[in-house]
Amino acid sequence: MTFTKAFNAKDAAGVAAHYTEDAAILPPDSRRLDGRDKIQQFWQGAIDGGF
Repeated sequence: MTFTKAFNAKDAAGVAAHYTEDAAILPPDSRRLDGRDKIQQFWQGAIDGGF
């Protein structure tokens, strides 16, 4: 599944699967998030927030 398809399906785990286990993201105006679990939580929050 592509990143966009996973996001549009509201599948945060599918979105996070596109990152390596040791990946990091730098969300705007936020702290660095390390690891796929935290990245999944970030995307779940974005999806739940209607992004």
